[in-house]
Amino acid sequence: RIIVAFLLVLASALIISRYGWAWGLVGAFALTLLYNRIASFGLVRAQAQRLYDRYETRLLAFIDKHRGWVRPLRGVADLQPELQVSSREELEHVVRSADFLMADERKTLQSTLYFEEKLVRDHMTPRSVMEAIGMHELLGPLVLDGLHKTGHSHFPVFDADIDHIVGMLHIHTLLTLHDKKSPMVKDVMEPKVLYIHEEQTLGQALSACIKHRRHLLVVINEFRETVGVITIEDAVEQMIGRKIVDE
Repeated sequence: RIIVAFLLVLASALIISRYGWAWGLVGAFALTLLYNRIASFGLVRAQAQRLYDRYETRLLAFIDKHRGWVRPLRGVADLQPELQVSSREELEHVVRSADFLMADERKTLQSTLYFEEKLVRDHMTPRSVMEAIGMHELLGPLVLDGLHKTGHSHFPVFDADIDHIVGMLHIHTLLTLHDKKSPMVKDVMEPKVLYIHEEQTLGQALSACIKHRRHLLVVINEFRETVGVITIEDAVEQMIGRKIVDE
């Protein structure tokens, strides 16, 4: 509104200086009445949108920083219940400005807005710290105690090295074993492994977990090397903007 008012005053002054007071006032009056109609033309709208997209982020940041000065300039249109938002940046600005939202609610909404842009590689557990187990390991008391202490319930199973994942070990399946002998990992693991590329999005990772009913995905790079793992909790935490304490 400030920009529109400034441009109308500037245009009116230029018309008056060019054509004199008589015709200048007529032209300025006509421009004021018709500028909405002029702004609806496709070419004008395209140019205006290009300018707005270029400066939108900076304009909204300025408004957020100087709310006290800008608030008195808000018009009657701001009091209308219907709100039209034309970009994600505008929606984020609305969320930041909503006084009725709690801090946690505001953080959740902001996280959701950019969830689809977040990549797996930025939120996975890297291979240097991921927990995995060899397929030829014996699941004796010491190994089971070590697995329990990690706090995880699903473990990738590898053959020879971490780049050759051959299955998944689920702790809950060990609770149903009745054989008193310590089994080998390869005998109780699930042989199905789901992979996801590190350049894919968290939205795709979450969809894969839900579709295939899997808790954990193995993350690979373009050379099909294992670079980490990502869980459904990792994806959901980034979507809601806070940690999940109880799985």
